Amino acid sequence: MYTFRVSNILGDHCVSRIQQAILVADAEAQVRINRDHNQVTIVSNQSRKALSEALTDTGFPALA
Repeated sequence: MYTFRVSNILGDHCVSRIQQAILVADAEAQVRINRDHNQVTIVSNQSRKALSEALTDTGFPALA
């Protein structure tokens, strides 16, 4: 399980884009998004790096 902090999760459209990006990287991933804390939690067999890149490619880069 990986948790990423990202910025600008403003609405349902953002949530949908993030979910779609992760599911493209891993169709069996489980994605939880907490808009109040700008957190994305992912259960996946993919590497943290691959998931981070998927978030970045979608416009939601992981914050340090």
